[in-house]
Amino acid sequence: MQHYRVKLSFGFSPITHPFHLIRFLAVLFIFTGLCFPHQESIAPGIVDYEKWLEEEVVHIITPREKKTFLQLKTDQDKMLFIKSFWKHRDPSPHTEKNEYKEEHYRRVIHANKQFGYGSSLPGCKTDRGKIFILLGPPHDVQSFEAYSSIRPTIVWFYQGMNETGLPDAFSIIFFKAHHVGEFKIYSPTLDGPQALLSSGSFLGTDSRSAFQTLLRVAPSLARISTSLIPGQTLDMESSPLASDSLLANINSLPLNRVNDEYAEKFLVYKDIIDVEYSANYFHNDSLVRVFRSPVGFYFVHYAVELDYHEPSDQDNSISPELIINGNITNQDGRSIYQYESSVPLMPGENLPNSDERTRISYQDMFPLIEGRYHFSLILRNEITKGFTSLERELEIPWTSMGRLSDLILCHNVNMDTPVNESRAFQIGNMQLFISAQPVFSPQQEIFFFFQINNSKEDPEIVHSYQWTLLRENVEVEKKRKEYIDVDHEYGIVEKIPREQLFPGHYLLGVTLYDKDGNEICSKKKEFQVSFRNVPRPTIYSTSFPPFDNAIYAALLGNQYLAQGELKEAEPLLQQAYIKDSSSLINALPYGRLLMNQKKYSEVLEVLSPFMQENVQDVLDLVARAHHVLGHFDKAIALYREYLNRFGQNSVVLALLGDCYSRTGNLKEAIKALEISLSIDPTQEKVKRLLESIKNDR
Repeated sequence: MQHYRVKLSFGFSPITHPFHLIRFLAVLFIFTGLCFPHQESIAPGIVDYEKWLEEEVVHIITPREKKTFLQLKTDQDKMLFIKSFWKHRDPSPHTEKNEYKEEHYRRVIHANKQFGYGSSLPGCKTDRGKIFILLGPPHDVQSFEAYSSIRPTIVWFYQGMNETGLPDAFSIIFFKAHHVGEFKIYSPTLDGPQALLSSGSFLGTDSRSAFQTLLRVAPSLARISTSLIPGQTLDMESSPLASDSLLANINSLPLNRVNDEYAEKFLVYKDIIDVEYSANYFHNDSLVRVFRSPVGFYFVHYAVELDYHEPSDQDNSISPELIINGNITNQDGRSIYQYESSVPLMPGENLPNSDERTRISYQDMFPLIEGRYHFSLILRNEITKGFTSLERELEIPWTSMGRLSDLILCHNVNMDTPVNESRAFQIGNMQLFISAQPVFSPQQEIFFFFQINNSKEDPEIVHSYQWTLLRENVEVEKKRKEYIDVDHEYGIVEKIPREQLFPGHYLLGVTLYDKDGNEICSKKKEFQVSFRNVPRPTIYSTSFPPFDNAIYAALLGNQYLAQGELKEAEPLLQQAYIKDSSSLINALPYGRLLMNQKKYSEVLEVLSPFMQENVQDVLDLVARAHHVLGHFDKAIALYREYLNRFGQNSVVLALLGDCYSRTGNLKEAIKALEISLSIDPTQEKVKRLLESIKNDR
């Protein structure tokens, strides 16, 4: 098997990847089960989940997190979610101590001790308890509880809260609306100064009159009652609005402190990935595009960008590695393509020192047959025991969405890439250097790429295209070109001049026209030009054989085969096998096709040379072919070899029992069939065969 090396500059990591036989065998063996690892079990602790949700974290859990938690059914899932909940709030996740969690529970305990008096609620659920839990202890407390003309009132003063996005200094007022009960948060807009005064302590009914009365009794409280933020003018109209905005921002602090995307991912993947990973979701930025290859097949190109962390000291003997599991399902939910591969993240010349952090971009591609699909990808970090994922809906080809492919922005394009190998985001001799985040450095040239499906059989033949660039909704560039005048063999690359690019928000649009100037379709793409330089991630990309290699025909043919489309699968699988019959990657799907076509002798001819490979599907297909051809003794030997190598299998045991019955060895037939039924009691045909054999004895 030939090896291919990544050779690109511009931040590509110089690692060597074989064109993995294991990866493509995983694709070909999709009938043996999903490649994702199985869930392990953990012993749930004793947790009052209702109390945890409604008291302990009621003020810091986001709506998305709460919705996910309420959908969990088992104690194990709830325990794992709670672990993940705190993990995503841990300021130092690589240490055993979670400072945020410890401080939070200190605040909850204090709130329950100090603020529950006079309330039917536990202290942590009172207004004072909520503010204390969200903001911590105040820097100063003023009490106005001894005034006959003022309702019991307490003022908490905070400062130095800039890092939370709140003002540097502000006050929170709590008061007892009816002189008794618990303290409630005061709102300058909803309550006004009159709410702080006792009944009958002033004659007016409006806020201005109440403010004047309060100013005579307690000047400092009066000023705070109109503006919780020091330094604002005592404007009875604008100051309360700014103060209520402050209160709203305090309530939204939990949303700003955590990216709760992990909650939905936990719900989706909790039964798919190992327990040790399921609680450790980390964010990624991703990009997925479908392009037509030079040989006519469509390829899915994708990039997943994530933060890279050097292993800790205790892990420095282990090379960091990403394990990738990809799965494509059709609209019927049937898996037609799946694979597993690994990527060693090799520190060194392209990665930072151990005390730094950078981003890496894992880029890959695969061919896909025509249709609509769901693409799911899981990436697991073997060192940190964390995972991330992406999901996309795909359409192959993209013609129903318009004659125009999606636009893809690039920070560089190499127009002289060798075509003796291929890799993600390479189309012909064009290598596109992309980022999942559409943000670019100032005064940097930006390229964009697209393809046009211009079939001569289509009545709407593309005659010209126009691209337009808007900055903050103002047009800054427009160009129109005749389609025949540009090199469009692999696709079209356009460059946006750097003199047009200043920091700001941009909208790029491309429109196709027919010969009469009528619009056929258009696509748009937004991007940002930053005020600062934008560092590019280190790219990890596997290089593959050229696009005309037989492996792609084998992969596409196997996808058709997985969907039961034998007519479409046959020419592709036959082409791949004829081109290289010595490759198991080409022979196995072709053998499976022949089995479906009931060409059993040809199955033996194609797959028998690979019997020493210890491949489960090869042994299974060859054994079945001998079985159908009446070579029962040979089939029995192969079925027994299968069971010895790969363990008990109800279907293989049933087939073995059938072979024994046909050779007259009823004792062994009964034994094999009974074991098969003990594994899967729902096999009605096997039950009838067993009953028939027993009746004939």
